Amino acid sequence: MKNSNRSGFLITLEGGEGGGKTTQSVRLRQKLTEAGKDVIVLREPGGTTISEQIRQVVLSPENTGMAFTTEVLLFQAARAQIYREIVIPSLKAGKVVIMDRSRDSSVVYQGMVRGFGKDLINQLNDLSTDKIYPNLTILLDLPVETGLKRREDSGKIDR
Repeated sequence: MKNSNRSGFLITLEGGEGGGKTTQSVRLRQKLTEAGKDVIVLREPGGTTISEQIRQVVLSPENTGMAFTTEVLLFQAARAQIYREIVIPSLKAGKVVIMDRSRDSSVVYQGMVRGFGKDLINQLNDLSTDKIYPNLTILLDLPVETGLKRREDSGKIDR
């Protein structure tokens, strides 16, 4: 599905840990809903029964021995599921879809940090998303130390 073949609008929020993506996605949903838009907020990985199960596996602190290749493919599997089950139908229905993380996170975390390279991750992203790109990506940037401190203070710990 090409971007021109949809009536909805896809917004992704990207940024480091503790950057406020979840908080801002809730605020954005509220403002857009007040403006009369039909809005859905999703997170990656997650958002569907299958994707949430994958999320539990990939983010579990118990899975520190997970191979990087396994991590890449699990994130992409969760993405493929949420796009087929929720994102694509919502965009076709004219909804605004707000996503807490998406393609760009994979490029950074798996492509650059894990060393798989931008090109491979972009190919996997295209496969997982049916070549759907956001209409708008909002990058929430803050010092790494601040984000990690916020994350620590929230008690959220993952791999």
